[in-house]
Amino acid sequence: MPHSHEITTVPDIVRSWAARSPDRIALVGRSGSTSYGELDRRSNQAASRMLAAGLRPGDHVGYLGMNSAGFFDAWFAAGKIGCAFAPFNWRLDAGCPGPRLDKVRDRALRSRIERRKPAGMGRGRAK
Repeated sequence: MPHSHEITTVPDIVRSWAARSPDRIALVGRSGSTSYGELDRRSNQAASRMLAAGLRPGDHVGYLGMNSAGFFDAWFAAGKIGCAFAPFNWRLDAGCPGPRLDKVRDRALRSRIERRKPAGMGRGRAK
């Protein structure tokens, strides 16, 4: 398959497919399917929000959440702006991931860790 540019990162794969076949299905889940074009657009929006929040290349982005398309939005967004992405398994400390995340946050030079709880449990943000 010819590429318009060299693919060196995972987000480059999304960009390449979005440019060639934006309507092609990239993800399929319980809530439906997502095209490469939509995935690229959403991850661009998430990348913009990360930059606006002060994240810069080399920073670390932690993700704690349920299995969802949002995971891929965050993963690709972090890669697009040059951040390291660290997904955490939400099942490890069911209901109380705070102390474990505090240790991770304290070790990172600049981190923003967004905690997402399962539906019906509310949402919060690590401080």
